[in-house]
Amino acid sequence: MAASPVTAKSEQKTKKKLSFGGLSASVRMISVAVVLGMVGLNLIPIGMQWYQQEQEYRAVRAELDAANLRHQELQDSIAAWDNDNFVANEAKTRLGYVWPGEVQYNVVGLPETAQSGEDEASLSVNSPVRPWTSTILQSMIEADQPGSSSELGSLVPTFDPKKATEDEDAGA
Repeated sequence: MAASPVTAKSEQKTKKKLSFGGLSASVRMISVAVVLGMVGLNLIPIGMQWYQQEQEYRAVRAELDAANLRHQELQDSIAAWDNDNFVANEAKTRLGYVWPGEVQYNVVGLPETAQSGEDEASLSVNSPVRPWTSTILQSMIEADQPGSSSELGSLVPTFDPKKATEDEDAGA
């Protein structure tokens, strides 16, 4: 039997194979591989751009999370000022205010260990710093009181009328 002309043409089409070092591949398979390779090469820059944008997105997201955390901390510190006890404590520590009837003491001449700075946190909590207005007011009050300053007491001559009459009587 002789092959029909239709089957002979189909055999010729299927016989188009290329051979490379013992490997044979059809032209159709090679062309599909080349097209897929070209598509892959075109997708590499797009994939790299996506990866770079993903990294930028993560960095911005981390920055946003840090900003939200800072915002929450600031909101909490603002909300603390609504508490009367917090406001009173801040007035005592920052401004040196005292409640009516309380007495504020300032320690002068601390020992060297306390002045070295190792207990600064405990000193600032235990004894509030006097504001500069209180220091000036205290200086003015001390300046108005005669003889209250021990430093200048020996330098300033004083006149005592009783002593002057005793000296006159002794000298006569």
